[in-house]
Amino acid sequence: MSNAMRAIRRKDSFNRMDKLAEQVEKWFFTSPVLEKAVNTMIASMSEAFVEDDEGDDTVGGVKGWKLFRRRKFDEKEKCMGEVMHAIKPIHAEFEENFEELVLSLVQSLGVTPEEFKEICVLTAEEEAVSGNHFYRWHEATNFTIFHEVLTETHENENPDTQPITKLRSAISTLSETAKINFRRGHLILPVIDKWDAECFEELLEFLDRPDTPKPDMGLRRRKDLARWRVRIQAKKLNVHSGYTHPGVDKEEWASYVAKWSQGFETEEVFENFHHSLRMHVKNLPLDTVGKRVRRAAWETFSSLDPRCRRKVPLAAVASLLEALSSPSFPYTKAVKKIVSRYTTSSQDHEQPLSVPSMSLATFREFLREVVGDDGSQDARDEAYIEFAEILRDKAHERY
Repeated sequence: MSNAMRAIRRKDSFNRMDKLAEQVEKWFFTSPVLEKAVNTMIASMSEAFVEDDEGDDTVGGVKGWKLFRRRKFDEKEKCMGEVMHAIKPIHAEFEENFEELVLSLVQSLGVTPEEFKEICVLTAEEEAVSGNHFYRWHEATNFTIFHEVLTETHENENPDTQPITKLRSAISTLSETAKINFRRGHLILPVIDKWDAECFEELLEFLDRPDTPKPDMGLRRRKDLARWRVRIQAKKLNVHSGYTHPGVDKEEWASYVAKWSQGFETEEVFENFHHSLRMHVKNLPLDTVGKRVRRAAWETFSSLDPRCRRKVPLAAVASLLEALSSPSFPYTKAVKKIVSRYTTSSQDHEQPLSVPSMSLATFREFLREVVGDDGSQDARDEAYIEFAEILRDKAHERY
């Protein structure tokens, strides 16, 4: 990472640069310069296509595809290759002109293209963590959106609606959809963490149950999820013993369920699904010591993560440990060394803004080290559960 990029990631610089991203978003939705440019480009590109006697679209006298014919989703997807091939030149022209307009704005604000690219990356990272912004102006050159705006303009379906209005409406819809999907993932992922399924098939069995609400999915989403499911379930090659069972990646399992839930068209149906999922997990039996240990760790972790970011700051954990110091669980030098070691290992030196934090899996390992390894396995497990519950109750008081 260059020194310029590191400078941007410093807290004071980032706060200033964050406002730049907001300025670009505002420019996209209000700029008369952009409005005139987009309206002119789309209108000109739309008029370049005319229908011949057979109803096919032609450009420059060359027969092409029915570029603007309305299709059902499945049929449209089959035709999209030909559509992209025919419209590709004008789409590339639109993309180039739009990017020039954005860079012109950015440079007028005293920012280089390299800096602006880094700002966009930082904004996306912040969105994924905090659920802020959801800027989607950069999707204005997305081929599907461009094709829809061009189609509506070509067919003159809404003559009083300008192309820029259609484009801005499409981007607003993307932003709102992103907000909804973030919220749904925000609600689902902690429940999957609490579940702590032993294998991916347990989640699939719940999703496939007749009484589980099912989302509406188009062909493309079904294909994407089917491919993802196959990758998760694929057996891994072990060079010593041949093929083994699929790997255990619970982060990916949770992300799969969150992605699956994006197909719910209304919040009411999603809430029904979310309720079914929570009730299913709540009623799962904790019939082994291992399950009790993992559930105790999850409850403590959850109490330290009230905003469901799936990360807990090490500083907050250390503060609780110090406050809870007692003869049973003293905050000794050894414990301080454990905290220091985890803090060092979790610090991202390429991300100066990042706060040393732990995921649920790391938190479980951390608690195990803090509790220690004295006594039998059963005694250690019981001490682990007891300590996790004490820490949980203290965290509830504080947060």
